[in-house]
Amino acid sequence: RSHLEYVIHDGDRTRIEFANTGPLAGQIVVEDANQRLQYLPRRNEIEVLPPRNDVTILRLEASFRKAVKGGWVIGTTNGEIIAGIATQQVYVNDPRGNLRQRLWIDSNTGMILRRRILGPNGDFQAGFEFKQINFAPRITAATFQLDHPGARVISPSIKASKIASKN
Repeated sequence: RSHLEYVIHDGDRTRIEFANTGPLAGQIVVEDANQRLQYLPRRNEIEVLPPRNDVTILRLEASFRKAVKGGWVIGTTNGEIIAGIATQQVYVNDPRGNLRQRLWIDSNTGMILRRRILGPNGDFQAGFEFKQINFAPRITAATFQLDHPGARVISPSIKASKIASKN
């Protein structure tokens, strides 16, 4: 499965729009330092969630620390051009020497432009790749607002009440 995302990132604010194809079609996520709002078009709801605060990067750092302690080998080599940007490639081999992960990173910004996660036999498991990047976009305050007329806002307390009533 795959999907296409449009990501706008400015400081601690992010907006992700999922294209109208694939399993996440039409969803929109707007996040800042205080909250994460996720529009779910199939239910016409906006879920209010705690912010993730780039938890993905923290998880990636933790997995690299754990890998090194476990005898995994992490190295670098020249990468290729991704989205028009020259990259450095980081590779991760398990203790048996099997390639398990490859990341192509913009050495000027540290942004991961492509990531490939491989299984023990070298089979592709998951990944992502940026196709276009604009480091100087036009961003307005409205970019980070999420308003869908008629959508129900589901706060954590409403969600907790629903769960409690089911149990």
